[in-house]
Amino acid sequence: MIYVTISLLLGIGIGFLLKKRKTLLSTIDRLTPGIIFALLFFLGISLGMNEKVIANISKLGLYALLISAGGIAGSICLSIPLYRYLSRPEDKRTL
Repeated sequence: MIYVTISLLLGIGIGFLLKKRKTLLSTIDRLTPGIIFALLFFLGISLGMNEKVIANISKLGLYALLISAGGIAGSICLSIPLYRYLSRPEDKRTL
């Protein structure tokens, strides 16, 4: 986990230093989707080779469905009151 954090911080630092180089940034922007798809492809290969994951794929799929549904339901339940609060005139906004 420390390697991930260090990599992220290093990338942020390098990005900050190179933000004025527009041609380099446009090249990186074009390459990023392809790199992400390649990483997802190799992740899929490694998951497909893992027998424990394949044996429990139906249970994992159900858990993923439940977590997704819970996240969507929670977002809806919290966004409706927030929308109503932000739609009021500023002088009537009280918590």
